[in-house]
Amino acid sequence: MNPTAPSLLTAFSPADFLLAEWARTQRSGPTATTNSLRNTAAPGYDHLLSKRTDIYAIYSLDKLSCHPIGNTFAVGIRHTPEMCSFPESSKGFPHH
Repeated sequence: MNPTAPSLLTAFSPADFLLAEWARTQRSGPTATTNSLRNTAAPGYDHLLSKRTDIYAIYSLDKLSCHPIGNTFAVGIRHTPEMCSFPESSKGFPHH
């Protein structure tokens, strides 16, 4: 298998990002029927709503040799919960 996968992340502003990725995988086998070439491209957009929350949209196109093109579209919101912080004296075992 011989994969190639360049990607790109470009910031248009502190809150807006253009994402792009392309992958090409060539698989060769002992017969012509086991040989395949796959190209996958995925452009996307990410917008930061806050320090821990963003919304995104991604489109993916997948082409495997001798098969029709596959398309996928995804949108979503991602929120990362704040990590709990404990005072230094409460770390480790509780004191009685």
